[in-house]
Amino acid sequence: MRRLPTTSVLLMTLVGCNPSDHQDPPPRVPESASSHAPVVPPSASIDGPLSAPPAPRGPIRYPFGAVHSPIVAGQISKWKKRWADHPELRPDRFIKVGDSVTASGDTLYCVPRKPSLEALETQHPKLFAVAEYFGATQRYGGSFGHESQAAVVGWSAWNAIDGVKNRLWREQTSWNAQLALVQFGTNDIEIGALHHFADKLFDLTEQLERAGTLPVLYTIMRRADRAKAGREVPRYNAVIRGVAQALQAPLIDLHAALESLPKHGLSGDGIHPSTYQGPRGRDACDFSQQGLQFGYNLRNWLTLQELARLRRAQSGERAEEPGERWLGDGTSERPWLAPGVPVVDFQSLGAALAKSPCDSGPARGVSYRVKIERGGRYRLLGFDRGLESDISVVDESKPDACVGHDPRKLVVNLEAGSYRVELRRTSPKPKKKQASAADERPKPLHVGALLVVLPDA
Repeated sequence: MRRLPTTSVLLMTLVGCNPSDHQDPPPRVPESASSHAPVVPPSASIDGPLSAPPAPRGPIRYPFGAVHSPIVAGQISKWKKRWADHPELRPDRFIKVGDSVTASGDTLYCVPRKPSLEALETQHPKLFAVAEYFGATQRYGGSFGHESQAAVVGWSAWNAIDGVKNRLWREQTSWNAQLALVQFGTNDIEIGALHHFADKLFDLTEQLERAGTLPVLYTIMRRADRAKAGREVPRYNAVIRGVAQALQAPLIDLHAALESLPKHGLSGDGIHPSTYQGPRGRDACDFSQQGLQFGYNLRNWLTLQELARLRRAQSGERAEEPGERWLGDGTSERPWLAPGVPVVDFQSLGAALAKSPCDSGPARGVSYRVKIERGGRYRLLGFDRGLESDISVVDESKPDACVGHDPRKLVVNLEAGSYRVELRRTSPKPKKKQASAADERPKPLHVGALLVVLPDA
């Protein structure tokens, strides 16, 4: 995944998530799985002049190039309030939700094995403490060894939430965990309906949220088996990123982490991650430099890192980390200033929009100023959540001409320049008739729309 040049982003490193971790250095990971952008001072300080530019605002955006999304104080406060409302949930448990990658015996099941625990205890004692906390030293391996009802080979996102008392619900109510590790998308590509995937991923993560469980989302790996499937991966990953941002839930950019590994961390089938074969045989918990050249090994390592970060958040020890915010407020007068392409953002569609060449009247929605550095073919996608909206594009050098508008998707040729991209609300979404009362879904928790702007493969 290409790292975007932007002066407003602080990219977090893959490891060393806390300054106190320096005394326990992890093994070196691939350079593309971490980020090395310099720390940029805030645009305005308390000692600055009164005429200082306005401070960035809005929700925390997740910068491209960072494997772990930021964790800031505001997010932690919301998570803790949700956990406090659900005292039955155990902070020392997580559930696994996903397809064959999550269900695989190479995903976390190796952590409770004696050789793995011994290696963690001697080489990475802080991660050993995290593994111990989540039950790795207990009989059956705690959450690591627990076989989830919500992780099944061949599943797409909708399978986990099919019906009210679905497999995810059963897993939630039987395991009562504060955290859920969620990865879908690889099989969803086969359905060929990106907007359907967005709806179902929102439904799934909001089901977790309603019960107090914090979802931790993973982007998906490359698809090297078929070129057509491979072209869809960035689009599905943009949706995954957008859902995580909408919920302000943690994101692990597995795709970015695996990119520089041999064969991009994939096994011979071009779909599933690879696994290290070492002195102990097949060993997905070998976190040596050799081991971390393989997909499942790096995924397990990243998961332990994320669990360590979330454990600190649970215990109140997590200091605030800088996150990416944008200038603007989403109105026509002050559009959100996107730092570049790709753009992934979720908004409530409540900002005031003036009439435009694509819409003769004022409206409510959200407005962005997007700078296109290189001319070419671009894909602009709008994903409605509880409201209907149209996506429209205007070239700011030709403000009287509408480049295009559509309720869901635009694929257009854009020259280098500045463009006004808007999601303009049309009407509340009509209620869909359900097959039966038992199949009815609650209203969305996050009402608005997700915008995605990508170069078209």
